Amino acid sequence: TPVIGRCLGAGRRDEAKRCTLQLMKIACTGLLLTNALLFVLIPYLTSWFSLSQEAAEIAVFVQRSFNVVSVVFWAGSFTLPNALRAGGDAKFTMTVSMISMWLFRVLACYVFVLHMSINLLGMFIDTIIPMDTPMLLKSVIAAVSFVGIALIVKAIIRRNKV
Repeated sequence: TPVIGRCLGAGRRDEAKRCTLQLMKIACTGLLLTNALLFVLIPYLTSWFSLSQEAAEIAVFVQRSFNVVSVVFWAGSFTLPNALRAGGDAKFTMTVSMISMWLFRVLACYVFVLHMSINLLGMFIDTIIPMDTPMLLKSVIAAVSFVGIALIVKAIIRRNKV
């Protein structure tokens, strides 16, 4: 974030975009490596605990599902909005985060937990839908904002006025 903020402050919009794309590649590579490692090791790690066979299978399924979803959505949901925050528009990214959290996490948890009888797999679905839907939404909105460069241009204009 500081690197991108400095580039924008100096009026080097193309460099800020290039740095953002590099940071996204680094984040995606790190996520891919760590989640691939966890994907392979999770059956072994699960064996450290005194779980029944059924509980161990559910734990492995839950972790592996999270590994796949994390690689696909996490960087776009968290790394890219940080770059947009560096452009001076924290209000937009915070608004998107808050709305998506309340709509999907809080409301979905309320419905699944208080109005449905669910087991661990149901709770996992309750976690995946509310947590990954906002990540997808934030990723899409951040990508559209990043490609349009509207927020970055506004940030440069604001900084030059000060």
